[in-house]
Amino acid sequence: MTIISIRENPGYLDRAVNYFQRIWASERSRPVYEDAIRHALCSDNPLPQWYLLEENDRIVGCAGLITNDFISRQDLFPWICALYIDPDFRGRRLGSLLLDRAAADAGAAGFSNVYLCTDHSGYYEKFGFSWIASGYHPWGDSSKIYSRPCSDNDGKDCLHFIRRTLAATQTGLAYGQNEFDLQRYRELQKLSIGFLNELSRGSRNMNASVIFNETGYATPKIAVRGVIFRDGKICCVKEKDTGRWSLPGAWADVDASPREMVEREVREESGFIVKAQRCLGIFDSNRHRTENTLYHVYRLYILCDIQSEAYPDMLETVETDFFARDLLPPLSEGKNSREEILAVFRFLDDPNADCILE
Repeated sequence: MTIISIRENPGYLDRAVNYFQRIWASERSRPVYEDAIRHALCSDNPLPQWYLLEENDRIVGCAGLITNDFISRQDLFPWICALYIDPDFRGRRLGSLLLDRAAADAGAAGFSNVYLCTDHSGYYEKFGFSWIASGYHPWGDSSKIYSRPCSDNDGKDCLHFIRRTLAATQTGLAYGQNEFDLQRYRELQKLSIGFLNELSRGSRNMNASVIFNETGYATPKIAVRGVIFRDGKICCVKEKDTGRWSLPGAWADVDASPREMVEREVREESGFIVKAQRCLGIFDSNRHRTENTLYHVYRLYILCDIQSEAYPDMLETVETDFFARDLLPPLSEGKNSREEILAVFRFLDDPNADCILE
């Protein structure tokens, strides 16, 4: 399976024009694709880009990377458009090849994120995209807008490698039998912690000393976040130590169920006595973290209904408030990302939507 950049392979121009027109164009819009693809070949700008997916000389898919996909959010760019996989080749995650290539090219051009607009739910989330807003088209329809980072450029790749190495050494120390192997695991653990200390440089989110307290098979940690809606807004609590905001929640405790955890944490941090209703999403922190942290975390976002009000404990939080999706406060990104919170807002629009599972 080969991705063909038309800009890099101009010999594919006519095949690209014909394929995009056949898949996406009406009779009236056929000149749009031909004009856009032809002029992309001689542009000095990094956009637009057009791609074909080829297997054994057969074109089986396509996509584009453009400045705007006829959507009202002119402040966001670039946009992935015209993604298509031939029905005979679906079910093989081939769409991710085109999405990753477009995101990589956008990152190489200096962009931080890529965007797309769609009516689909549940597909793009599989490939690192998160719903962020709705947008409007000139012909009167609206679409959901999704976003994902182009690439990691702030040490996340290095942190990911170190975490994987530390997990392997922790598991090796737990199950190793040979003393020579155990010694090698200890040395590798020390080297990895040294790299981690250099990367973190005193960050409060990456205290490498806690590694020595971790034993047994290494697994991701679990955190819960309570989702409370009122009048189209979401409940957040302000942290005492950082002054930033998060959805009420915490690490999962041993011998406490997710329901018990979230109901207790919501009461302690916000003062609301709630009843947990359903899980709205299970998010992988690797996909959404904007703040480097030591642990790999699965975050459970659980919808809660307010039953009554009490007084918060005020040990970790100082204020509770509700915020609209387009007016979110400064967030404690190590605990919940903006993309995650915007993603769960979809349940205001569609209460019966499926749980978001990454």
